[in-house]
Amino acid sequence: HGDTVELYQFYGQFLFIDLVAMWCQPCATGAPTIQALHDANIPDLVVLANVVEDQFYDPAGLDDVLDWQTTLSLTHPVVGATSSINWQNTGWPNYVLVGPDLRVYSYEGPFTFTPTAANVQAFMTGYTPVPAPPLIDADGDGYASVASGGVDCDDQAAAINPGIDTDNDGFDSCIDCNDLNENIYPDAPVPQGPTVLDWDCDDDLLDGLFEDVDGDGWYVWSYGSFSDYRELYNEELGTVPPLDDYYGYDCDDAVADAVFGYAGAGCDWMADPLSPTGCIEGAELDCAGTCQISGYRGDGTCDDGNKVIGGFGYTVDFNCAASNFDDGDCSVDTAAPSNPGSGGGSPPNDTGGGLDTSNGNGTTPT
Repeated sequence: HGDTVELYQFYGQFLFIDLVAMWCQPCATGAPTIQALHDANIPDLVVLANVVEDQFYDPAGLDDVLDWQTTLSLTHPVVGATSSINWQNTGWPNYVLVGPDLRVYSYEGPFTFTPTAANVQAFMTGYTPVPAPPLIDADGDGYASVASGGVDCDDQAAAINPGIDTDNDGFDSCIDCNDLNENIYPDAPVPQGPTVLDWDCDDDLLDGLFEDVDGDGWYVWSYGSFSDYRELYNEELGTVPPLDDYYGYDCDDAVADAVFGYAGAGCDWMADPLSPTGCIEGAELDCAGTCQISGYRGDGTCDDGNKVIGGFGYTVDFNCAASNFDDGDCSVDTAAPSNPGSGGGSPPNDTGGGLDTSNGNGTTPT
């Protein structure tokens, strides 16, 4: 009837598949034997036919499936050729015997196997399934992990499993993106007005909460400034917005490309007035008083204000005593006086081996 059939639907049952083609006369002749096998009602056995090719050797469609079933008066399931499974068919008809663990046990043809109820039952009796891997319940919540064959979506957190619905909204903690708020669940209505929450659990906060007026692909919060967004985020979620929110935020939605991380528009995209340090987590003030990614410090490159990030003219300067001269990446502060000379003339303006009294730029410190 056009429904999609997946092999995993038969897990735990034996499966007898009759591979046939519309042009194959022996396939049609043998169809009553397959129907009789179905009519035997053997427990835990599913009998079905898979029409692979039509009369012109092309993949069979739904009309071919229905034609095969009605013409031969078959009452067992019949499926079409739209299968991603390679049955390794070598002749027509061909029988595939599949165990309850979905392991293909044997490929047989009519000359080597007669599909009677007795023969199939003998196959079922002698079948040795592959032992199932042990179930793993790492968090001890009574639910084994999905990876080991269980149903626990997060086997590292005992408070998250299909048996927990903390907010009693009808959606367990594996489905509910916020199991502490009964108004937040999959496909929940998104309220009008200021909010930063993903009410409908679609991982998309752009549905009415953000807008892009200047069309540069960067967004602003629909209900005020980014500072307002951060304050409400802290109010509703008790923390600061994640780094991705800063990356995608437009600090001037009237000017294209005036966004955090780009030159111009005064966008200090890592500043956070809600943080004690004044910067978002993972960032700190550099020597110029601008929030920078902490990972730039001590990364093997001297960040002395001349380093351009991303080609946008966004510079980083950790070359000062407060930043330990970029944690050693910069040997000296380029703005500091030169060291005493050695007579070799190496330091700027040092030609006599005495103390260099200049700043290295032609001026003399006072």
